[in-house]
Amino acid sequence: MPWPYHPHAPALTPTGNVLVFDNGNFRVRPFRPKPPVGQSYSRVVEYVVDEETKSVSEGWVYGGPRDEMFYSPLLADADLMPITGNVLVSDGGRVTDSEGRSRNDLQTGLRWARIVEVTHTTPPEKVFELIIRDESTPEVGWVVYRAERLPSLYP
Repeated sequence: MPWPYHPHAPALTPTGNVLVFDNGNFRVRPFRPKPPVGQSYSRVVEYVVDEETKSVSEGWVYGGPRDEMFYSPLLADADLMPITGNVLVSDGGRVTDSEGRSRNDLQTGLRWARIVEVTHTTPPEKVFELIIRDESTPEVGWVVYRAERLPSLYP
């Protein structure tokens, strides 16, 4: 089971599992050299906690080598949607260079965000995706701290 690196927004699900956004910063253990940023990836993970056996296993995952590769070095959130059972992901702090490659440098990279809703199935499927980016102001950019799904304002 891959270790989480720089996890954000842990939340208990109705079944007692733990849903967390794993930013994945560098994916390196202490005292080892950092790999190139291109090898870093983020993911959303649901951990199944068995209190009887005092064990934890990975029950569901979105992102990473087995799925969509993306990297958000800062900010993030993941929420289980109570009506649909889908997962709303706030991939809130992307940083890329002019070629679209991931970076960790907030000073020179283009900052942008994504809000995506995926099914809670294996493999997950996207049902909604919103990109928040303004390439005309790369020195400012955009980040999203958290996203919430609100009930419809319309009947």
